[in-house]
Amino acid sequence: MARHPRDLPGNSPKSSPTPTFDVLRQTGSRLRRGGAVAGVLLTGLLVASCTASLEPVDPEDTPIPMRAPDLTVDPSGDASEYTTIQAAVDAAEPGDAIEVLAGEYDEDISVEIGGSADETLLVYGDGTATIRGTVDVSAPYVELVGLAFDGEDAEGDARGDSAVTVSATHLTARDLSISNYAGWGIEFEAGTGDDLQQASNGTVTDSYIYNSSGGIVVLGDSLIENNEIERINLHDDDEAPGDAFRVFGSDTTFRGNHVHGSIREEIVPAHADMIQSWDEVGAPVTGILVEDNLFTGWYNQGLMLENDYFGPDGEYLISDWVVRNNVFQGFESTGIHAGKENGGIPNMTVEHNVFVGNPDDGGYFGIAFYGEGGTGTVRNNIIVNVTDTTYGASDGATMDASHTLTWESARPDQPRSSDRIEVDPRFVDPETFDYRLSAGSPAINAGARSSTETDANGTPRPQGGAPDLGPFERDD
Repeated sequence: MARHPRDLPGNSPKSSPTPTFDVLRQTGSRLRRGGAVAGVLLTGLLVASCTASLEPVDPEDTPIPMRAPDLTVDPSGDASEYTTIQAAVDAAEPGDAIEVLAGEYDEDISVEIGGSADETLLVYGDGTATIRGTVDVSAPYVELVGLAFDGEDAEGDARGDSAVTVSATHLTARDLSISNYAGWGIEFEAGTGDDLQQASNGTVTDSYIYNSSGGIVVLGDSLIENNEIERINLHDDDEAPGDAFRVFGSDTTFRGNHVHGSIREEIVPAHADMIQSWDEVGAPVTGILVEDNLFTGWYNQGLMLENDYFGPDGEYLISDWVVRNNVFQGFESTGIHAGKENGGIPNMTVEHNVFVGNPDDGGYFGIAFYGEGGTGTVRNNIIVNVTDTTYGASDGATMDASHTLTWESARPDQPRSSDRIEVDPRFVDPETFDYRLSAGSPAINAGARSSTETDANGTPRPQGGAPDLGPFERDD
């Protein structure tokens, strides 16, 4: 298992996070021991006591099954003729398995040979191998598993590159620990012309990114699941990525990810969003599913989506997003910002989320649709601590909204009869990000039928006569 980056030398945060993040770290320490993220990331960190089936899994009890190695790398030279990862990669045949033994590897690695759908080129470790450089993957069907990356130099500065850069299809990254890079943790690169999706079909799961300028940029047909990103940091470069995720391709899922620990002084003046996309790249970004994620801490937007340039025939390239069962906590600007004045986002579905604005510095809008062509359904959400408008559509956009509960917030532009305005949702313990509903909450049985039949814990909906509002269905 990859070590947690905070266990590596020199990786303590330069600024102290807020007390609530200390509470979160204590809550999650069992899951993070050894660096792997358990498959119950959201529920384990937030609501581990909800049901017995959600007991967190100790990574030390769940070793990663690996193929027997065809080549082995040992920096001491005792166990292998290969002392560098690059030498083993250069000697490998397509589909080989390369085991990387414990030690530090001060090298930039180029992977130009891959595998197939039946057998990937596999480069793996058990978390005790630390790469103090980068990996550039330009061959398809490559798998990176159980490796640690640390870009911190002797002066304590972060390396200016992305840790992992991918320019080929079917890269799988699993159980990686990445710390101290001033680029992306993992960057799937868009191509040009007919090869815009040259790095599509990517998978990133169970990995941890710490103190990077951006988390993961991903293309189409990809899965980003059960990852943790802590402390987005622009490293004094206001042109650095700044976002936890960016997506420039269709049919991609973001599920069960946890983003937290941003420090305001490290991301100002640039904005930092949880997920961002725009259409200047020229690729359609449709059929995106964002579910069961926990986004906490200071940032500007939860989702920031922009149609400015449009497709070759004038079609809207960004459309058809489903955002459900998520927690968006601590934003200063907008929970979901969909569209711009000259181009809205068609067919947005936003349901069963909690939006909690930053009580000290704003949280201006909960859900905002902008621009001609912007349409969507908004229902079964809880919106708290928003100073301007809890939800609304403007500049030609339209919104089919219903069944929203608001608390300590401005009113919606046009409240619906099904809304519950200025009603305490009675969360179990929002100070520790426990947004389950207490007994007697007015959000229980207060929703409408939606696109999802389960909550963020996998509990079937509804448990009563109607679905509960927010991500968590009360099941007693």
